[in-house]
Amino acid sequence: MIEALQDPDNWMASGKPDAILFSGGGDDIAGDQFCIFLDFALPGATGLNTDRFQGAKDMVEASYLDLIAFGNRYAPDVPIFAHCYDFPIPNGVHPACAGPWLKPSLDYCGWNVTQGTAIIRQALIAFKAMLADLAGKSANNLTLIDTQTQLVPSDWANELHPFPDGFNTLAGRFVEALRFKFPGRI
Repeated sequence: MIEALQDPDNWMASGKPDAILFSGGGDDIAGDQFCIFLDFALPGATGLNTDRFQGAKDMVEASYLDLIAFGNRYAPDVPIFAHCYDFPIPNGVHPACAGPWLKPSLDYCGWNVTQGTAIIRQALIAFKAMLADLAGKSANNLTLIDTQTQLVPSDWANELHPFPDGFNTLAGRFVEALRFKFPGRI
């Protein structure tokens, strides 16, 4: 990646990339490990164990900070665009090749789909807040593309991925952010 970034023949006008588009953090939370961020469904439990989840957010934040440092070193002044995640429905639906990613952990801890949807919403709001904090520091040169509340239930193909129209909706948010950053070019 370093060689590709430093080779001006790879880039059109300025000899460097216009932007770095990054998608990260979802796989650090979703999947079998999701259950370690949950409390068991016992009286008084709220679902998401915020202390344990904070550890996961800290690791994801460290990865973003490393990406920012990498960008500053090998692609200085190149903006980074990242996104948060919309609110999936943890219903166990998955393609034949992978998943499910959320419902097994919720089942294991005793949470139903309605409760699980609220738990995941809480986790993803916290994830977005972490990214917004990073994006709020101008030295990071990071733009957060807000993709929350863009999809409706019928947009979801499975627990984590939308149908093509849903992907188009989310891609539209990227196009808007890039148009804003690069007016007249996109």
